[in-house]
Amino acid sequence: VVPAGTTKTLVINADLSDITVITNDTIIMNLPAGTANAAGKTSLTAINTSASSANSVTVKTGALVATIDNSFSNRTISNPTGVMGATGVNLAQFVVTGGGEDSDISQIVLKDTADAVNLATYFQNLKLWDDKGAQIGNTVGALTATDGTTYTFNPSTPIRVVAGGSRSFKITGDILTGLSVTSRDSLNALTAGEVYPSSISATGVTTGVDTSDSDGTNAGLQTMYIAANGNLSVYPDSATPISQTMVLGSTANELARFTLTANQNEDINVTKMVISDFMTNGGATSTPGFSATGTIKNVKLIDVSTGTQYGGTVTSLDSSASAGGTSTPVAAFDNISNLKVLRNNSIVLKVVGDLTAYSDGGMSSSSQKLGILPNFIYTEGVNWATEGTTNLSITATGQDSGFAISGSSLDFNASSSNSDTDAIVYGNAMNMFRTKITIAKAADAPS
Repeated sequence: VVPAGTTKTLVINADLSDITVITNDTIIMNLPAGTANAAGKTSLTAINTSASSANSVTVKTGALVATIDNSFSNRTISNPTGVMGATGVNLAQFVVTGGGEDSDISQIVLKDTADAVNLATYFQNLKLWDDKGAQIGNTVGALTATDGTTYTFNPSTPIRVVAGGSRSFKITGDILTGLSVTSRDSLNALTAGEVYPSSISATGVTTGVDTSDSDGTNAGLQTMYIAANGNLSVYPDSATPISQTMVLGSTANELARFTLTANQNEDINVTKMVISDFMTNGGATSTPGFSATGTIKNVKLIDVSTGTQYGGTVTSLDSSASAGGTSTPVAAFDNISNLKVLRNNSIVLKVVGDLTAYSDGGMSSSSQKLGILPNFIYTEGVNWATEGTTNLSITATGQDSGFAISGSSLDFNASSSNSDTDAIVYGNAMNMFRTKITIAKAADAPS
């Protein structure tokens, strides 16, 4: 009965037999035109119904299909898999798509490709994760140094993939240390598909039939790159204070700004920075090793963005470091514990200090320029790289690799253009005077 002015919908349900119906068969349910097959409930007038065809439906199997997850790109020189010693790095990702019915995955087997390189050469602690962040099965600690080795992961409860839906999975591992690389921060490229889902065992929720994906259909997941270590570069910040006149006895003066930038490979921990002070007085030339006085004191190293102070306050510059018979005053910030430069990021540091009053020995008519030397003890005419490793101005370590990002590995740049040829990183010269004149319009000036 269809009440006047309303619509009723008929739903046709049927079971599909795998004896008479095969994959990709098309089914269309039709209602033929009817003759006097309906009547008005009150008037009893005979009604002929018109013909109607339902939409076409296509029969599909319930088999799962595993494919590469395109949301996780191939690793490259500008976006490596990780550095030596890194843990829990993402090696590859794949997607499992459901077929014609819901399926429950009971086992996933990963396989090492049969090529010249095997997973055990580079990795350990292989793990498999689902898209909800849950680890699947157990960790495979030591890998087998044989091409084509399989690794089996059994979920504690079946992982359901709904019909036509998908679930993503990622493969992680720890990168070994001591790998062979060609230079201090070069990369090793591994073949695409070094590991892939060899088989996915699953059962159809409705039919109970096997809906597994079989071996060999999806080899060739993401390319991997292994980096030796990260690196750090330092250069003058574009917002470093311009040269200006400062009055002896003033406090909290910003004297220079420096930018520290970590490359894309790993986070860098900085544990020591040494700021050198070069002074000119009466026309003397400012060179590393020129003796300055105690004009600058109470020096602080502060993060411009967060206001965090690193390494405490240096109350007075240390002039004990001998270089070529003279001494270079330095502010050494030792035992820094909280300065981390994140990969592909920068930190801007400002150097703030007080000026000694003229009556207390501050040098009037002097020009003070702060800088960071590759080696804070520098011998004229000697290359930075040959100065040794005991007087480094910056001590830094790779977060994952544990590599000492110092000396020849760290890039000291005279500008924001990065170069492997080290140079002194200078701030601008600040001119120190006993006093200075301030000129302003008099309040009683005529209009």
